[in-house]
Amino acid sequence: MSTKRARSPGWRTAAVILLGALAFIAAACGGEETVVTVKVVETVIVEKVVAGETVKVVETVIVEKVVAGETVKVVETVIVEKQVPGETVIQTVIVEKQVPGERVVETVLVEKPITQIVELVQTVVVEKMVAVPISRPAGGSSGSVTLVSDWVGSPSGYPGRCPTGCYEILDFSGWMEGMLRQDNQGNLFPFLATAWELTPDISKLTFHLREGVQFHKGWGEFSAEDFKYTIDTANSVINLDSTHGQSSGLATTFGDTGVRIVDRYTVELDIKQPTVDVISSRWVSYGHGMTMFSKRVFDELGLDQAKETFVGTGSYQNQAWRAEDRMVMRSFGDHWRKVPAIEEVRAIYVPEAQSQVAMFLTGEAHILKVPAQFIPELAAAGGVVSKTGQRNYEWWFTQNYIDLWDPVKEEAVTDIPAYERAKGVTPYVADHDAPGCNYDVYLTKLPEGPVCDEIENARLVRIAMSLVIDRQGMVDTIMGGYGYPAYVNRLDSNYSVLHREEWEWAFDPDRARELMAQAGVPDGFEHNLWIGQNSPVRQELAYAVIGAWEEELGIVSNLDLTDYGRKKDEWAIRDVDSMAMTISTTDGGARDNMPKGYSNWTRPWLGGANPFSRITTGLMQEEYDPAKRLQMAADWFEHYAYWAWGGAAVTEIGLRVNSPKLVWESPYSTWIAWAWWYPLEELTWK
Repeated sequence: MSTKRARSPGWRTAAVILLGALAFIAAACGGEETVVTVKVVETVIVEKVVAGETVKVVETVIVEKVVAGETVKVVETVIVEKQVPGETVIQTVIVEKQVPGERVVETVLVEKPITQIVELVQTVVVEKMVAVPISRPAGGSSGSVTLVSDWVGSPSGYPGRCPTGCYEILDFSGWMEGMLRQDNQGNLFPFLATAWELTPDISKLTFHLREGVQFHKGWGEFSAEDFKYTIDTANSVINLDSTHGQSSGLATTFGDTGVRIVDRYTVELDIKQPTVDVISSRWVSYGHGMTMFSKRVFDELGLDQAKETFVGTGSYQNQAWRAEDRMVMRSFGDHWRKVPAIEEVRAIYVPEAQSQVAMFLTGEAHILKVPAQFIPELAAAGGVVSKTGQRNYEWWFTQNYIDLWDPVKEEAVTDIPAYERAKGVTPYVADHDAPGCNYDVYLTKLPEGPVCDEIENARLVRIAMSLVIDRQGMVDTIMGGYGYPAYVNRLDSNYSVLHREEWEWAFDPDRARELMAQAGVPDGFEHNLWIGQNSPVRQELAYAVIGAWEEELGIVSNLDLTDYGRKKDEWAIRDVDSMAMTISTTDGGARDNMPKGYSNWTRPWLGGANPFSRITTGLMQEEYDPAKRLQMAADWFEHYAYWAWGGAAVTEIGLRVNSPKLVWESPYSTWIAWAWWYPLEELTWK
């Protein structure tokens, strides 16, 4: 096969001024919430300064302080009109002070000679941080709440053995914590980190850790030693045995130098691959953030016992955790920030949706997330319904591992086992080394010249498979109307500004059969398909798609029900003979201009690995202009829609139902639908 090497994008040096935000929090008594001090730093924009040019630099800093009911707001704006050697500039400073009953505006004109030409060049990214509310429930915690779920995670108290299915639930179940949290407006809340800094070239990240945070069950204070233990143990190039779900992402981003301890409450990490989302992608709790483990547990108990010891720093402490059984959490009275109003939360494994509903209706369960068709019945019984996010039900043609570059090993790929077995056998997998074919057709957004029949026929088969899906019918019959059609992988067809009507594949079996005949497979074929979903509704969605393929096109699917965690290892080495049908999180368009793993570029699983995807995602990671990132995302979707590397059937809306006796309001948000427990510590009695 061809061994052409696709370009591995380099990382430009960016001049970045990232102003850390500090929050100093004081506890309140009697159920009150008091924010003592908070600093908010807004985005700073610096335009290029070149000798002889008239330029304009605008720097705006907003500082807000909230102290016991008094608000003081200072707005400082600096405008530089000229920056030319030998000339002076007029610097206008406007200070606006807002105190109860008066408003003062001061304007100061300052003339300063310019003595140096500055060639600072980059738009700066600064993230906003707001205060963390401190609360203690009046009268202490009380009562017990039962949550029923078809998933309670994969237990592990050791970061090196916390795979997919473990680390996500630690992030949103309320008993482990990470560095930061976020709200719907993108504001960051300090948690175990009170502040951070990035060097101007984004080569080093520093975290300042919160002092006085206690681990559960007497395991001592959280410190830099625990941070280093957690991150280095999870990082797969430092701990070669790590199976942490973020192991390869940590390795790709931070390399093998490990965490440096500056002092008891300060840590540093070298950044191997600078990215625009280096903070939000790994350190913000939304279902994928890194949570902190206790090093002392491992040191004193050893590996085997540490795996069975569940210790965190969260508002709840874990009392029991058994896969396919339950997780039990109780209020942690010594928590640094918030003691929950609910004394105990029990998450019980109940795989059948109808059983969950029955438990809710009889009062045995207080919180659940079930298929949409049960929502009317639950709402009529007084259930409070809330949306937790949305995600697409999709398929990925995983044999299309056409990228000849491994972004983890940073080397060319010379052997892709699944591709070698599938090309010329599975009709939607093209042999791009066939006579007359040109691999370079995959490197651009759209083909810039003729495409050989081998590659084009595989594309037509993939499109035909999308044309026989009755998307609206699936929404109406399977999802009870709670959802909407989806067409392109990871793209929200209702809310994303990047969606195009021409990508909306109409239900057209006749046209699909014409394309199959044109591609040389009028009678269909057999193929392998992974649908390892533990949700009955997702299996019902899968069977609807599979049935359409067989009924309309004669495509017979041999099903693979392997667990996702085990299957991912096979995808990572590109040795999977089955396409995949799965759920991919969307964000309603809220993060369209941020890289979202379009090519799963830190690991080539789920078939997203193709050269244009990897290159585009890499460029998005290094681009600090949101408008330019948005255009790159638009290019990516156009490329993906044209080639139909995958497809989407419906967007599933996450709907959570809780008892009318409970109130669940929170300043923190997650756009990930499956993180529907988050954040449990915000539950209160009505």
